[in-house]
Amino acid sequence: MEKLNDWMTLVANIGVLLGIAFLVVELNENTQSQNGATIQAFVASTAENNTALAVSGDLMAIAELGDREGLGALDPVEKRRYTHLATQVFAGWEALYLQTLIGTIDESFWASKRAGLATTLSSPGIQDFWESDAELWYDARFRAEIEAIAMEASIDL
Repeated sequence: MEKLNDWMTLVANIGVLLGIAFLVVELNENTQSQNGATIQAFVASTAENNTALAVSGDLMAIAELGDREGLGALDPVEKRRYTHLATQVFAGWEALYLQTLIGTIDESFWASKRAGLATTLSSPGIQDFWESDAELWYDARFRAEIEAIAMEASIDL
């Protein structure tokens, strides 16, 4: 009888170990799904912003003028439209960065986007926007990351 109990205990322990292994596999698959969904949301947000620029000649002209000459070159309404667009763009970047910090997004994906972000930060309008609005809208960790990217690219924010 004791041998039977030993065998039953062994089988039960193997069952527990298999259950734990199954949970680990499921968690990994869930993380990959979240990663994909977050990246897709970022891509969709970027496409939405690009579409808004492409279909609105006025908005594109505002973005071009602001990017080239800064917020001072825009009238009050244009400045507000530019600021709304920049706020939306940086909200997407911030979400992506914070998802990277918590492990939902692979760090290599964020790293691949840093060069493009440095290009964005080279715009005088974006620099003006960042200087005036960053503390109002963005997480301190994200602001520190943006400032690090700017410093690496020799951009004065």
